[in-house]
Amino acid sequence: MRHHPIPYALGLALLLGAVASAATLTGKVVSDTGEGLRARVLVIQPLTRESAAVYTKPDGHFSLEVPEGKLRLIATHGPEWTIAETEAAGGEDRTLVLKRLVDMPARGYYGADLHMHSTYSDGKQTPAEVAGDCQAEGLQIAALTDHESVDQQPEWLAQANAGFMPLPGMEITTAMGHIIGLNLRDKVSNDVAKGAADLERIFAQVHAQGGFAIVAHPNAPSENYQAPQLHDYDALEILNGSIPPYSSVFDFVQGRKAWHSLLSQGLKIAAVGDSDNHDNLNRQARELLRHPAKAAQLDKRLAMMARVVSFEQVLEPWGWKGLHPGFYRTYLQLAEPTPAAVAAAVRQGQGFVTNGPLLIASLDEQPPGSELKIGERQSVNLKVETFANRPLDKLVVLVNGQPSVTVQSSGASLQLTVPVKAGDWVVAELYGQWPEFATTNAWYVR
Repeated sequence: MRHHPIPYALGLALLLGAVASAATLTGKVVSDTGEGLRARVLVIQPLTRESAAVYTKPDGHFSLEVPEGKLRLIATHGPEWTIAETEAAGGEDRTLVLKRLVDMPARGYYGADLHMHSTYSDGKQTPAEVAGDCQAEGLQIAALTDHESVDQQPEWLAQANAGFMPLPGMEITTAMGHIIGLNLRDKVSNDVAKGAADLERIFAQVHAQGGFAIVAHPNAPSENYQAPQLHDYDALEILNGSIPPYSSVFDFVQGRKAWHSLLSQGLKIAAVGDSDNHDNLNRQARELLRHPAKAAQLDKRLAMMARVVSFEQVLEPWGWKGLHPGFYRTYLQLAEPTPAAVAAAVRQGQGFVTNGPLLIASLDEQPPGSELKIGERQSVNLKVETFANRPLDKLVVLVNGQPSVTVQSSGASLQLTVPVKAGDWVVAELYGQWPEFATTNAWYVR
């Protein structure tokens, strides 16, 4: 989604404002074994609500100029790790320790953000900066999808290493919706003068390059997908980082409920979630938290949300969580992380979408995206493991879009019996402290 950033001070100036007296705050983020970690550190001035995000160096160190007074530091390294918090002031040095909750790649799941932007279109960071900060957010796979450009790909692909796989892509920005083309070598034209026929041509050209296509933010006002009869894409972006995940108003502009509707029409549609990140430091959210009324005046999308939901209960927690690489991500089940394997897993819907909680689930021992043959049976067995670095609330199992089984979840292994019949589709959703949310892809009962 194209963002229209509010004018704000660059870098860490939000913390300093007009304060002349400042000092250097230093620190390091490490694992519980003492290894330095790339991480994101949110620095908050509690009295003024001013804040800034800073990414550590690869060895975990960070340094920044801060004003006088006590500050709150929050360090994160993605959903597979705990969160560390402490107080500090200028002139001090702090070490923040993170502990790994679960090693998802060791379980065959890899976190992927397949929709992000850089300075090659309307993003604020270079491809190298985006790649480094993706790793600080605990992503193993990421795609840089600048609008109408593949020029960024040499710099982007050069960031590959043993723990991080960058994928080539672009956002094909058309008047009939935005298409994410991945595993592309060459630019695909965004001309849709022929309407749906051109969208068919776009999907065909993406596939001809050995790529796969995702419909981005399908319900976003003025950027929505306008060929509902055409399903030649490989996946639907059901959650986009510029909007909170759910509730009555957000369900109209996110793609999750639209995806449920397609599943109920008998279509087998794979789902992904992506950050659509344009600014790793999320300075727009920093402005929202510091000056809510001013931010709403300068951004129509924020103004709309501020009119219909509670700032304190909805927008403020969402803002503190902060849009960044991997804000929404898709954990894909892969035998090995290769571009071809990612494409196959996306197409099959083998994985789950999350903005934090981890939801490893199987239905009748089959992963999401599977078709289940039940014969004469009237129920299936759901196995779930959940992990989270913020409090969890409940697990809801949907059958044909309606809640079938709901259980309280505090991070545990669960086994449930789910009543089904042939023709049903099943999804498991995990809810936590707002706005924490995850959903599996669908299973199809045959």
